[in-house]
Amino acid sequence: MTVLGQIILERRTKLGMSLADVGRAAGFTKSLVWELESGSTRNPGVKTLAGLARALGVTPMSLARAAFEDLDEA
Repeated sequence: MTVLGQIILERRTKLGMSLADVGRAAGFTKSLVWELESGSTRNPGVKTLAGLARALGVTPMSLARAAFEDLDEA
């Protein structure tokens, strides 16, 4: 699992949200949330990170840092 995926999973679980809940709140599909959470999509765009941040109640920068960390490890 990626650093970003771990953050998404932990925050989603803490908030009691399903993949569909996060997807709806972020403005995209639950399958994209799953892909990010599982690490099968490793290079999310700015709009994706902003939507996720809004849905999960975190800063976009915290998610961007995690995404950059994942790129460094790849």
